[in-house]
Amino acid sequence: MRFKVFVTKTAENDIDDIIDFISAESSERISGLIFNKIKKAIISLENFPDRGHEPPEFYKRKLGFVEIHSDIYRIFYKIFDDCVYIISVLDGRRNVKEILEKRNRRGKLQV
Repeated sequence: MRFKVFVTKTAENDIDDIIDFISAESSERISGLIFNKIKKAIISLENFPDRGHEPPEFYKRKLGFVEIHSDIYRIFYKIFDDCVYIISVLDGRRNVKEILEKRNRRGKLQV
């Protein structure tokens, strides 16, 4: 069964921020490569949405989302019926728990 994948506005902003940062710190070429890797990982969820795992920071919280990785980037998503909603894409070196908890309180992890 093929799933439909949707990227939320919050996740789009995350990706834009990542690419902007890499472009400023490195090069357009490198940021393009990173963008393509993230995009490929997201698209792979059309066929394999169940391959993700619960983020270890939230094992006891049961927030209802899972994650996959693309290099150091963590892609968080929720599955509803035959749809996958990308809710956030973050650099794994950041304080992911704090960022996601703050977003959850503000309702930014909703689809």
